[in-house]
Amino acid sequence: MLFSYLSSSSMEEGSKMTVPDVLRTLILAICGSDEKLSQLPLCDDAKPARCPLGYDAKPGRCPMGYDAKPGRCPMGYDAKPGRCPFGYDAKPTSKEGRDFAHHALMQKHAAEGDLVTDRDLETNEDVIYVRSPELIREVLMSEKFSKTWKAKGQSTGEVDYVMNLVQPLLAETVFNMHGDENLKRRKLIRPVVANPEQFVPAIARVIDNHVAQWPSDGKVNIFSEMHELASKSVMVALVGDEVEFAFKHMKPFTRTMNYFVDRYSDRGYSKDVTDLDDQRMLDLADAALCIVQEYRELGLADRAGKHGRPNTVAALMLAEGMTDKEVAATIVNLIIAGAEGVASVSAYAFEELAHNPTVQGKLAEEVSAVEKGDVATRILGQSLPYVDQCAREALRLFCPATLVLRASQEDTVLAGRPVKKGQTVGVCVPAVNKDEKQFANPNEFIPEREGNIYWMLGREGCMATFSGGPRGCPGRHIAAMVLRVLLASVIQIFELTPAGERSSRENRVKKFAEWQCDEVAVTCTRR
Repeated sequence: MLFSYLSSSSMEEGSKMTVPDVLRTLILAICGSDEKLSQLPLCDDAKPARCPLGYDAKPGRCPMGYDAKPGRCPMGYDAKPGRCPFGYDAKPTSKEGRDFAHHALMQKHAAEGDLVTDRDLETNEDVIYVRSPELIREVLMSEKFSKTWKAKGQSTGEVDYVMNLVQPLLAETVFNMHGDENLKRRKLIRPVVANPEQFVPAIARVIDNHVAQWPSDGKVNIFSEMHELASKSVMVALVGDEVEFAFKHMKPFTRTMNYFVDRYSDRGYSKDVTDLDDQRMLDLADAALCIVQEYRELGLADRAGKHGRPNTVAALMLAEGMTDKEVAATIVNLIIAGAEGVASVSAYAFEELAHNPTVQGKLAEEVSAVEKGDVATRILGQSLPYVDQCAREALRLFCPATLVLRASQEDTVLAGRPVKKGQTVGVCVPAVNKDEKQFANPNEFIPEREGNIYWMLGREGCMATFSGGPRGCPGRHIAAMVLRVLLASVIQIFELTPAGERSSRENRVKKFAEWQCDEVAVTCTRR
């Protein structure tokens, strides 16, 4: 019967059936009709765009809908590892399986303890993850472990694509240099990143001017607003108090961020670097170069800070003899790495406050006693303790980064477990910050709790929000300071209430930070 079905299929005499033609004909023979064929079970854990009939490369032509729903096995074998004849079950790539690896790691730590092993689906190698303060300190502080970049085969002449997902950075900056050159760059910008207090008045002014444009009573997408505000605030540290000249050049930053969020939000996205990826990053390089050139033209590079030394990242680098292009690349990377994290944590913090009137009430009571325009002075005087507690709790609960990876430089041992030279050892940041052994009721926002100190990396307790050690986040103090100013400034002016349900974790994509694909909305009412 099957032979007669194949013989009677519509073929021109003398033509040859391709493998996809045979497969489709076989499935139709089983199903009896295209309608039944279209009702075959589909599963979400499959390899993207692998239609066995070859139709996924031709949009709108696949009878099974592969071109609309990439990566689904028509026989349901992708849910049964080792059984799919098309290889769908080999490497599950659903968002939960790949983009949200840290959620699975949190569950694994909860079930198995402070040292667990997980298989990297890209390299097919085991990665060791540690959670206890003592082990984290050993991995992040010891010279036995160094940063690992997964950029081999993906870097171009000017752009590096790094981290555990494709994370674009412009080349030749502090973030992707190694050894002595990395230490040299870090040391150069240390006077800026270690002393963010000098920028607080300008940051507060920038935030006040921006927030003043919000509606007096209405819905606000707090996520997009925080991204713009965080970028502007970080720019203060890069070019100084007279920062407003740079804002007209910053549209490509938002455009590029949106581009990569859209690109990574597709569950079947490719990790291959495209020409458009590079072009988006080079657009940022051009925009940053315009900022550096105008910075020079305005004479801002020649102005000194405290103790007669330059007090911005741009001024320090130019004084060191670095080129405009090098300074521009560093500006791009600091905006990406710095603003992305601050935007994420501050947006979720404001969403929490909108749904947590008790905490918001306490915060509002504290900042209501501050004169308008005096937030910067009070923060510098450390006289807003509840603002500080809320900022530290937000950095714990809504930690912007998710995974910290290191490579072992030698054969060694961790908690009795052998570690080979070159093996990757990681820290799952949320697993540490939500460890019940350190933080009671870890999933609740409790500003009054003890131990939520974002820079702490002790043997008895730690937070991993900004990693730690000599290769930890250099901008952690600036990020925390910007968050304090944001909390105080916004809550002083607005009461926040929910504008619907809380944002969904399922609609987030993780690059450097866990990033919301849709809006995070709150209702703002002027006090």
